[in-house]
Parts: sequence; structure tokens; C-alpha cells
Amino acid sequence: MQHGDASAEPLGADSGSSDSGGFVSDTAEITDHGPSSSDIGLWNLDVAESVVYDGGLDLPGPDLRATPDVPADLSVGRPDGIPADAPERDSPVADASADKPAVVDGRDSGALDAPVGESAPGDSPRDMAEDSAVDAVDSGDVGCDHDGADGCVPMAGVVWTKASVAPTSAWWSVASSADGTKLVAAGGGGFVYTSGDSGATWTKTSSWMGPWRWASVASSADGTKLLAAIVSGYMYKSMDAGVTWSQTGTAHNWASVASSADGTKLVAAVGGGYVYASTDSGATWSQTGTAQNWASVASSADGTKLVAAVGGGYIYTSRDSGATWSQTGTLQNWQSVASSTDGTKLVAVVQGGYIYTSNDSGATWSQTGTSQFWESVASSADGTRLIAVAPDGHLHRSTDSGATWVETVTSMVWLGPVSVASSADGTKLIVSVSQDYVYTSKDSGATWVRKIPQDLSLPWQSLVSSADGSTLVAVTSPGYIYWSTDCGATWNQTGTWQYWQSLASSADGTKLVAVTQEGKIFASTNSGASWGQKTPIWQAWQAVASSADGTKLVGVVAEANGQAGCIYTSADSGVTWTKIGISQVWQSVASSADGTKLVAVVYGSAIYVSTDSGATWTPTDISRNWQAVASSADGSKLVAVVHGGYIYRSTDSGATWTATGTSQNWQSVASSADGKNLIAAADGNFIFTSSDSGATWTQQTGSGSQNWSCVASSADGNKLAAAGNPGHIYMSSGPVP
Repeated sequence: MQHGDASAEPLGADSGSSDSGGFVSDTAEITDHGPSSSDIGLWNLDVAESVVYDGGLDLPGPDLRATPDVPADLSVGRPDGIPADAPERDSPVADASADKPAVVDGRDSGALDAPVGESAPGDSPRDMAEDSAVDAVDSGDVGCDHDGADGCVPMAGVVWTKASVAPTSAWWSVASSADGTKLVAAGGGGFVYTSGDSGATWTKTSSWMGPWRWASVASSADGTKLLAAIVSGYMYKSMDAGVTWSQTGTAHNWASVASSADGTKLVAAVGGGYVYASTDSGATWSQTGTAQNWASVASSADGTKLVAAVGGGYIYTSRDSGATWSQTGTLQNWQSVASSTDGTKLVAVVQGGYIYTSNDSGATWSQTGTSQFWESVASSADGTRLIAVAPDGHLHRSTDSGATWVETVTSMVWLGPVSVASSADGTKLIVSVSQDYVYTSKDSGATWVRKIPQDLSLPWQSLVSSADGSTLVAVTSPGYIYWSTDCGATWNQTGTWQYWQSLASSADGTKLVAVTQEGKIFASTNSGASWGQKTPIWQAWQAVASSADGTKLVGVVAEANGQAGCIYTSADSGVTWTKIGISQVWQSVASSADGTKLVAVVYGSAIYVSTDSGATWTPTDISRNWQAVASSADGSKLVAVVHGGYIYRSTDSGATWTATGTSQNWQSVASSADGKNLIAAADGNFIFTSSDSGATWTQQTGSGSQNWSCVASSADGNKLAAAGNPGHIYMSSGPVP
């Protein structure tokens, strides 16, 4: 493999010049479209009132014409907060190296005198850290080991506080029992949530299904039998109100599911496929109908009369539980259908069109309502009370089977697709919003209350910190960007729903860059309050890093179109990018403060270092399943972790490496500016810290064992942050040796 200087050519000048073997680079000149119409503004949480959320923190929330509800703590699973049935990562490939760690820490991690996260009322994490340092000096307790066991101030990493993030989530579908007391909502970071008190409180019931999008949920009349379907996945059924779930059917692009009142007869529609019916509560399924772009399906109480709508097609009805179907209605972009319990009164809505009703089981249809971008519709048992919703906040109600409609004026502006469900009498309603919260109404939609399921585990993907630790930014995948400017005490949601992959920050925390798995690039110059989209590089970004001033960026791609990825560098805060033609499955990258010294790791291959801002690269060390890497500010001290292996450290800019720590499924690592204080997190294990550049490591049990995905550190190493996938964000602060 040759090493040499990179030459620059405009990206696309020679699309065929993909040098996968050498280091001669193609050049990527990307024109920045600027913020303009693609700018992303902060989802404004500070509107009219505060919502008291977990931990007593006041998080602002929009005016919903009703007092926001305060659900009880819904923590489930093990005491450490991770679901008892959370999936374990696949067993890693055995470490190719037979090296043993030079030093394995044997220090006592210490016991805690107080509950995790306990502090004086009103103290912020920053206050706690500053007060602790002063108290330690004043008391002459500078020489203590800071493990919290002898009454002195705990060192950073010993005591952890779970962040109270009140996130919106990808709620995709809801269903209700006949009396409206038992509700089910699919979404919530990959989980299914149920409520037994009309949405006052919620319980996470399912195991984590992965970062997939739920298509639809259905419920029996008594709320005990549930059916949930995943887009491009399987269906899952529950016979005990969501306590346990089992997979059913085969994997399809599921679009909608419906259930009879007793839950024995089920119907499920596939977008771009067939309709499937079951007469034994999902034990077996039969294919029926024709291949269509099915959008929605509904059932009568006895499960014999079905109605199904096709996006860009017609409406179909069945009178024999789906054995045969009859075409009806007109050619429309049908989105959602609902049925009365006897199957005679039907209602259907069109995206970018009108509402249509039928009083004869779909034989004839009447146009009604106004033209909206309708998303979902629901009906009372007798078909007289109807509700239709659109994603822009339009909510229309009818009390005469759709003959007339009244718009309910609210201050809610729902973002993204919405789903609505109704109790049998039409008084209790629930709306789920794919880019927002769950809303409930007990007066047929006249007033609404926002519901925030507490202890909502999210799939945190990346986490960064400013040098002083005051600004923290984190992303979920899929999901949003969350930012804090008070050491994690409070958080704001911003950005749009994306499959976020990685974040990087300038030292002062003002300049940020975020990349997605699809190749999109977003930048912020105000600590994450707002974001502007840059011209995308349609590659599967894996990781990104930044110089201290935020001008020099480096990003790595794992794979591109089934081929090994490459490295991209930018010298103008992401306006233009240069492609470095090194073909590898890149996993992680880190940068020195001035952006000249870079280090990148390859999963299943070597570590690469650069001393010229990425123009040329040199491989070091041997092949391992490298997972993450971090660098000191001057680039001399490096630390890298192996998934299914050890921690490796270097004190000579990557020329040589020494194994240390214990063998774990290491997931993430971060370093202080001087490279002395390190933090590393393992998947399904604890957080580990080091105060001697990685020579020895201490297991920190204060935050419990989690599925850790990312960690971050302030420049001095006395403010730490860690997040799980799925899980929560945790912060720790204290003095450092």
C-alpha cells in the first residue's frame, strides 16, 4: 500500500477515479446551499407553561388549553434502569491479538455514602462541582482518594445523575379499548407502551424492537389482546394487555392492522403487498386480496366485515373476514379508514383531499368535510361520533356520522404523521404524533392533555461536550438532537427527525456538526439552538471529529454502496469537503485541537494516524475490532477501545500502543485535553475511568450496568457524560487528581 501526498480535484470531475488501494485522494468540493429554507429551527419548548417532569426539573411545554399531566415514574426492568429483556449485542469476533494488558487496575472503586445523584436542593451539576472543589481545599482533604467512602468529595465518575430529558418520540400508532381506559401506543424509542388509566400513566411493556418504525397497533375491546406491526419487519401479539409479546406472521412492509372485539379475528395489510387474515388471534395467517399499496384497514366487532383502503387506489370491502373482497369508492390517495362495530357506517380520509362516509357498509360513499392533508380517522362504536386529524394541527369532529364537521381550535401544531383512536362512546380520544408527544382527551376532543411517558429510554447514538463541560449535545438514532447549556441540568430538543450517526463540537461548544447515516450534514453556530443543512455527501457517515476552533473537520464512512468507505476532511467548517481515497470500513475518528494530528480506527483492521490534517495517513498497530478512539489536545496521547477486547493507549501519537484494562465489549471512549483523565464505557457493563492516561482503570458502579453507547468529557476531565442505547443520559462531576 503506497503512502503519498493527496492531490485535489473537484468532486465528480472523474467519477470513475475511485482509488481503493492507495492514499491518493479524490477531492470533494461541496457547495454550501446555506441555511435558507433548509434551516432547522429549535422546536420551541418555552411557550406558555412548564411541565414538571422527572427529577423536579421544569421543562417548558406548549399551551394545550389544559393543565399538562404529570405521569408517575414508570421505570421498569432492572434497578439500574436498563430493561430486563434488552437485547445483548452479538458476540464479538475474538480479538486477533494475544497481547495481555500491561496493567490491569486493582483499585477499589469505592462505596457510596449517599444515593446516586443526591445533591443539595437547587444545586446544578456545575454548582456541585465548584462547591465540592472549594470544600475539599478548605477542609484540607486534598489528599483523599475521592471515592466517596471516607466522607470526602467523590471524584468525577463516582457519582452519576440521570438527566431528566423530556423528549418527544416517534409515536407512530395508537389503539384503545372499548371503554377508553386501556390504551396502547407504539414508538417510544423502539418500545410499546400501555396505559390502564386512559393515558394518565404509561408502562413500557415490550422488549426493545430496535430502531425501527412501528406501522400500526390494534386492540381487542377489553384491551387484553394486542397486535403491533413494524414497517419492514414482523408483527407482535400480546394476550395479556402487553405484559408479554410474541412474534407472529412473516416479515413484510406492514402498513395497518385491525382486530375484532374479542381479538380472535385479525387483519393486517402490507404496503405494496397483500392482506393477511387470522381467525385464531394471530397463531396462523392466510394471504388474501391482491397486491396493492394498502394504507389502512378496519374491522367490525365480529370481524366479518372489513374495509381496506389503498393509497393511490380504491377502497375494498369484505363480508367474510377477508376471504373475498369487492372494490368500491373512487380512485384517491386514501390514507385511513374506520368502521362502526356493526360494519355499516364507514369513514375514510384522503391525503390532500376530503373525508368520505358510507352508511351501507361501503356500497356507496359521500364526500364531506374540507380538503386537508388527512392522516388518520376514528369512529365511535355506533358510527355517529367521528374524529379526523391532520399533521398540521387540524382536528375535526363530527357528531352526526360525518354529515357535518366542526374544527377544534387548539394551539397544538403536530409535527409529522399522526394517529387517532376512540373509545366506543367517542368521548375518550388519544392522538399519537410521530415527531411529538401523545395527547388524550376525555371530552370528545374539546380539550387535550399532553402525555409524557416518564423514564422513556431512547436510542442515544452520539454525545459531545464543550471544553468547560457546560454545553452538552446528544443525538438519538432515529430521533432528534438534544442540547444543554447548563451541564445537563436541563435539555432542549432541536433539529428534525433523522437517523443521526455522529456529532462533533468546537472547544467552546458553539460550533457543532452532526451527520446522518444517509449522508446528510448539519451545522450549528449557536451551541445547537438552530441547525442549517449543508450539501450532503451521500455516504453512510460513521463518525466525525472537529478541531478546537471548529473549522477543521474530519469524517469517516463505514461503507458506501456495499463497498468499503473513505475519509473526508474539511477546512472551512463543513462548507467544502475533500475525499481521501483510503478504502476501509472506518469506525471512529479523533482530532487534535489544531486539527493537524488525526487518528482513525477500522473495525477488523488497523489504526491510522495523520500529521498533516488528513492529507496522508499511516497505518499503525495490528488488526482488531476497533470500536472508538480519542485524542489529547496535542495529539500525543491516544486511547482506543476494542469491541470484544482490551483498551489500548499510546503516548507517542500512535507510533506504539500498549494494551491495558480488561477485555470487554467496549463501545466508547473520551479523553481530557491533557490525555490524563479518560472515560470508557462497555456495552452491557459499567463505566470505567482512568486518571493516569490509561495505565490503570477503575470500574465505576454509580451509574449501574447499562448498554452504554457514547461518552464525553470536559477538557479537565472533571465533568463526564454517558448515554445508553437504549437508555438515558447520565452526568458526573467532581475533582480530578
